[in-house]
Amino acid sequence: MKRISCVICIFALLLSFSSCSVKYNFSQDLNELDQIQIDIVKLETDMGYHSGSNYNEDNVFVIKSIDNDKKAAFISDFKKIKCYEPNFGSRIDSIIGKAIRITYKNGDIELITSYGVAIVKGGQIRTETTTFDSDAFDKLLEEYS
Repeated sequence: MKRISCVICIFALLLSFSSCSVKYNFSQDLNELDQIQIDIVKLETDMGYHSGSNYNEDNVFVIKSIDNDKKAAFISDFKKIKCYEPNFGSRIDSIIGKAIRITYKNGDIELITSYGVAIVKGGQIRTETTTFDSDAFDKLLEEYS
């Protein structure tokens, strides 16, 4: 009996240190897709509050803009990618590399990479430790590039 209890405790402990798969919540409503801009971009430098570099368009290279007639399919395909939020661990400080950039009608920007998300409001950037299945994320970006 002690052995079974020990195994259950170890399993529960390991589970608490892992990431949980969650549904990704965009920073704003996506019901009016024609009012937002979706781009696949490459972030040339680290961007984030702790990296010392705020969002700067000069360091963003647009790979492909998603056409209005493909936005719904793109968002639908994106929502199929597994998303994780860690239960424990440190936050990411910055993001870099290939990303999805969503520019909302009010000018706010959401940058989504496979290993972190950043929200830009009024030029100030805030990073979040939300990650995605990197293989599926990269495949999506290649498909729509």
